[in-house]
Amino acid sequence: YRMFTSRAEHRWLLREGTSTSLSAEEIHKMGLEQNKAIEDRIAETSLDTVDKEMSWALDILEEHLDRPSLPSLDHALRALAQLHARIGHFEKALALYPRAVAAAHPDQQTDSICEWARTLLDAGHPEEAVKLLRQRRQFDPEHEDLNETLDQALRAAGGTP
Repeated sequence: YRMFTSRAEHRWLLREGTSTSLSAEEIHKMGLEQNKAIEDRIAETSLDTVDKEMSWALDILEEHLDRPSLPSLDHALRALAQLHARIGHFEKALALYPRAVAAAHPDQQTDSICEWARTLLDAGHPEEAVKLLRQRRQFDPEHEDLNETLDQALRAAGGTP
């Protein structure tokens, strides 16, 4: 009501400016309830998604724990790193990427490094991302995702792609 000179003016504007017969208090209460329902749904959906993805990654890790050279280990490590990043645990995510790169087939290492660099960007470390991507570019200069991610990192670091 602070924007209006009186409650009566507010009621009049609400009646004239809308097609509702609800009072301002009822509209406010409805808005609060809808906002709470939306927030609950977002939290529920996020947790369900994280739980499913975490379960998948853990299943792969457990299945191949004794056989670290299997190709799917790098995918599981990357999935865990991505999950940590999604929930804001950047240190944990960044600690997993060197292991994911080491476990990856040489043809897949650049993909892991690009994800690592994007996580560095999300964590607010564009200079580190630029350094990592430039090092890898020496071995894979035509990799499209690497070059696009390097451009993003350079822009984030204040440089020119």
